[in-house]
Amino acid sequence: MTRDEYVNQPYKFLAFAVLPHKEGGFTIKKLRPLVTDNPQGNYQWLHNMTVIKDKEVYLRYFEGEGDLSLVEYCKKECMEKCNSDIDASVEEFAEHMDCGCPISLIYHMAVGHAELRERLKYFEANDSEVVEGNQNG
Repeated sequence: MTRDEYVNQPYKFLAFAVLPHKEGGFTIKKLRPLVTDNPQGNYQWLHNMTVIKDKEVYLRYFEGEGDLSLVEYCKKECMEKCNSDIDASVEEFAEHMDCGCPISLIYHMAVGHAELRERLKYFEANDSEVVEGNQNG
């Protein structure tokens, strides 16, 4: 398998590094996992600050109080900062986050972060292949 064939496989390259050889060819190795359910230190918190439970995004251990629903956090912040009372279910809440305010930005970034974390978690758990190849085909 050539490097281009491997890299062009959909989603397969997320948790891997391509290590070129001086004499030609390459090795693709799995990187140390980023996703953990027990983050230690700022670097691990950065990559594991959101979780998805029952199709809802949570902010992990928010202010030392345990996991907090992202929707509940945004509703509270919208009321305090924008005097906006959003009465919407978790499924409908995103429709109210199109105002461009900082809370909307936080909401969209946290949802994206949580979804990417879940996808990466899947690949880290299910793809342990190490590939040797030749850059020239």
